[in-house]
Amino acid sequence: MKTDKTRMSHLTWFALILMVLSGGCIVFCLIRTQAVQGEMWRSKGGEREKMLQTVLAHRGDIVSSNGMVMATTMPVCDLYLDLGSSPRLGAKRQPMHDSHGRVIMDTVIRDKYYKKHLTAVCRILHKADPSRTATQYRQLIERERHKKRPGRCVPIIKGMPYSYWREICDMEGWGKGVVHSVLDASGNSSVIKYQRVHTYGRMAENCLGFYNGECDTYTGLDGSYDSTLRGQDGLYLCRRLTRGVWIPMDWNGMSNREIKELEASDSSNVTIRKAVVDGTNIVTTIDTRYQDVAESSLRRYMRQYCGADPVSSGAVVLMEVATGKVLACVSLRWDSMAHNYYERRDANVACSYLYQPGSVFKTVAYTAMFDDLGEKLDTGTVVPTGTKTFSAASGVISDGEGGDNVSTITAFARSSNVGVCQVAWDNYRERRPYFRDQLAMRFPLENLDIDLKTPKANGRLVSLRYDRELLNVCYGYGVSCTPLQVATFYAALGNGGRMMKPQFSYTGRDRRGKPQYEPVVLRDSICSRATARTMLAMLRGVVENGTGNNIKGTSYGIAGKTGTAYRGTDNTRYFDATFAGLFPADKPRYACVVVVMGVHKIHGRQFAPVVKEVADCVVATQRSMWPTFIPETPNTENPSTSTPNPSNP
Repeated sequence: MKTDKTRMSHLTWFALILMVLSGGCIVFCLIRTQAVQGEMWRSKGGEREKMLQTVLAHRGDIVSSNGMVMATTMPVCDLYLDLGSSPRLGAKRQPMHDSHGRVIMDTVIRDKYYKKHLTAVCRILHKADPSRTATQYRQLIERERHKKRPGRCVPIIKGMPYSYWREICDMEGWGKGVVHSVLDASGNSSVIKYQRVHTYGRMAENCLGFYNGECDTYTGLDGSYDSTLRGQDGLYLCRRLTRGVWIPMDWNGMSNREIKELEASDSSNVTIRKAVVDGTNIVTTIDTRYQDVAESSLRRYMRQYCGADPVSSGAVVLMEVATGKVLACVSLRWDSMAHNYYERRDANVACSYLYQPGSVFKTVAYTAMFDDLGEKLDTGTVVPTGTKTFSAASGVISDGEGGDNVSTITAFARSSNVGVCQVAWDNYRERRPYFRDQLAMRFPLENLDIDLKTPKANGRLVSLRYDRELLNVCYGYGVSCTPLQVATFYAALGNGGRMMKPQFSYTGRDRRGKPQYEPVVLRDSICSRATARTMLAMLRGVVENGTGNNIKGTSYGIAGKTGTAYRGTDNTRYFDATFAGLFPADKPRYACVVVVMGVHKIHGRQFAPVVKEVADCVVATQRSMWPTFIPETPNTENPSTSTPNPSNP
């Protein structure tokens, strides 16, 4: 018995000594950590709570010439809902238990709020993404909520507008169910992202530009002026607020202005903190009023004459002849998802698609011949029409109808192939390289180097080595060009022969903030002013008495030319229809070209009303182009018919 008590006493003392030694070691380590290594550990802890974070700069907006924001950067959100359950917490934030000791579970979105606002939430979701109905969203949410194990992070919509996302967050009881942080494949945790948005939907998308997320590049104006719009990202020293949340620290109390001055004087501080420089807005020459009318009009006529043909594509270009400003630029192709003609990615029909212009190129041929031959050729020169064989190798040239001998201006108004070929055959049969040079000198076949990031398009012109090539080029075959190149040539004719470079943006702002524009001359003169006046008279004749007479009778007058060219085989033959117009006819200020490619058996005159509708809109918004009316004057000769004065009966 005594031995057992002695053994217990020894064990007690051993345990006590062990506890004292352990406590001493702990106290020693605490003193060592605090006094000896305290500074080191505090510095390491502080470094873990601080980090250099990149703050993205706001990308500049693209503003139309009439002051409307066409492209901007807006927050978009991915909506995830927590449809599961979580423990009910008490006053001390501890899980509550029922009488049986089981944890009380509540749905994240309480049942009464879920049933009360589900219909309203589904309507908001339908507004954010109309591809699915409100009923489909309701079925999706209810199906996930009624599962045996409801999802805690159910994806509903990706890329919805921030305003709709915020509206759901503010809905009574639903805010707790909206997930605010989700890790994606790239490691991003926030559901709020920034995306380039076109405020007018799909209008002028090819001009504004599309974003390529794979290589972080843009097309269109966004790509051409990327360095100006992008700005400069900032580098801020931040401290951790909570998990995944960082807030910028005020480095030595310096403001952004002081930081810029410090960076300019001492580049070593750039790695410590760099101020955010937001991108600069640019002003495009596109006018939303004209763009909207041109796009809707072209779409309506393409639906009428092309139906739902995926081969068809169309373009409209509106230019200011004196400056080269592009006021409207439309590129439409069939969209099988939307079942209509819309702007599509990488389909800039107006600036990048090459086609054969057909009879609208007769204007180029006549301009070259009038300017080169001088007195040998005038509008009264008699030429044949109808059908003619010029040589054994040339084949038959036909106008598609019986003909007779008429004047040059009449042959042009009727769009006679034989008439223009006769003049070229008589004067340039032995000087074909010279004639080709005359055409190339007047028509912009080269790449126009426009300020849009889009595939480059260089026009082509055949060598005119053979008889058929010489004749074909006179009425637009053997030539490949873009609708924008056609518009550039016609604008030069309206400008008295001076060819301006088409441009899509203003260069800057003056001291008052007004956008500044610097015109660029491509060619000082493609023809004499006398030749330009002659061609303008011939173009007026086309609308008044020729193939374009379906748009005559306007108060301001339109001068233009129709054109049709066919391509393909006998089994699959398509036509490219063009109408190029200038208005007002007496003193042109604008050039408008409409081109529709891939049409079945159609003529360019069928799309001439598109130009008329665009011209009507331009004239309606330009008061200086309105007709001058003579105000009514009172009749002083017959006092009995004058209006009585109420104050003097």
